Amino acid sequence: MHTIYKTIPEQDILKIIDLCKLHSVKTGGIFEVYTGSKKETWSVIVNGSDKEEVGSPLIPLGIFYVNFAGAGVLSIEDEDPKYDGMASTTQHVKAVKTVIDRLLDAINHPEKTVNF
Repeated sequence: MHTIYKTIPEQDILKIIDLCKLHSVKTGGIFEVYTGSKKETWSVIVNGSDKEEVGSPLIPLGIFYVNFAGAGVLSIEDEDPKYDGMASTTQHVKAVKTVIDRLLDAINHPEKTVNF
């Protein structure tokens, strides 16, 4: 189920995308950024790894969408209440929401150092 998580000023959208690209998998980060078929839309995959196992491969935790539901809208794939999915799904959704919140905090407080 695709749901709106946050609405932000349009001028902050490119800051979010730039920050995700700065911390992309290609540069050792956790994000994969894909441009949508419509102009100014993006899909961002958030990856994670097993903290217990050093050098473990990244696995997709979830995805969020930028501008798909409207200008300035960050939306996510949320769990479907009618579907009895794995318990980890709820944890993954929470993790994606936390990552979005950290991205927003990073663009609103550029003096802070943020690691992904």
